[in-house]
Amino acid sequence: MRIRLLLACLLVAVLAVPAFSQMGCKTVLREDFESISPPDLPPDWAVVNANGDLGEWGTRGYGGVKWGKQCIRFTSDPVNPGDDWFFTEGVYLDVTQYYEIFWMLRTSDSLYHDLRVYLCTAQHPDSAFQLVALNVGNCPEYEGDRTMGHNVSPPQSGTHYIGFHAASPPNSGRLYIDDIELWIYETDLQLLLGATKEIEGYPPTYGPNDTIEVFTGLKNYGTDTPVVNKRLSVGRWPSDVELEFVVVGPDGLQRPCLNMYAKKGLLNDSHFQYLPPDSTVGKNVNLWTWYNFDMLGPYSIWAVYRNFSDPGGLGAWIGEIRSNPITVTIE
Repeated sequence: MRIRLLLACLLVAVLAVPAFSQMGCKTVLREDFESISPPDLPPDWAVVNANGDLGEWGTRGYGGVKWGKQCIRFTSDPVNPGDDWFFTEGVYLDVTQYYEIFWMLRTSDSLYHDLRVYLCTAQHPDSAFQLVALNVGNCPEYEGDRTMGHNVSPPQSGTHYIGFHAASPPNSGRLYIDDIELWIYETDLQLLLGATKEIEGYPPTYGPNDTIEVFTGLKNYGTDTPVVNKRLSVGRWPSDVELEFVVVGPDGLQRPCLNMYAKKGLLNDSHFQYLPPDSTVGKNVNLWTWYNFDMLGPYSIWAVYRNFSDPGGLGAWIGEIRSNPITVTIE
């Protein structure tokens, strides 16, 4: 009974303070190529070799990012410049929404490639009407930054496609792309984070051997009722977890996560729940289990919630949300 009462008091205290949320993004389209069997394309995707040469796009069972294996790869023609496209599946875009697209990219042999990304009305080069980004790649290692997305602005609502066009010089080797994601900003669903000592009314200061416990949870500030992943398993991305913490020490360096994940078995539909307006699902986490707090001084901490699963076909909320940072001090 005492434990239940404490958790209830902590939850009420967190909800009484301003929202902690810093940034959230809801996924509209996501492809990491891990669920296909190369050379098959993802369902409803298309490849067009516009000049009919030996250069082409194709999926591969190797060459992907470090946390995956598979990808899509362009191989250049030895004589002709590239004129090769791949198109995502169709996705409905709302003219009133702001979208951003991200991808990871690398090249072989440190060679340059010309990659252009377009918003299209069909899976055909003639339908490309908006240049989203122009990359001249020389990336022997995968590069891509979620904080530097490319703006996608549909002129009208309707089904659109993202077209990736390789216009690389002849004999330029290979170009690899992985982890493509199109998202919109999420404002209704926010991630709360607070040190339990501060929530209870005490300064967030600790001795070297004290337990550093935080409360983190998802709160629905909107009017809809999304389906969310309530498991909130903690660990290190990209293992199969929902919560990851970023801990920056007094020296300005990020502390590594000590454990890959909390072992809780495979996700299933029982791990998901409806989250009505003005409600929260969350948990307390002992950060000593996951990170070393081995220096005196202030630590900056924030949490990241991610869910890219919908095992029960419930229409689960897909995307990631980052909390505002908090500061705890060891003295």
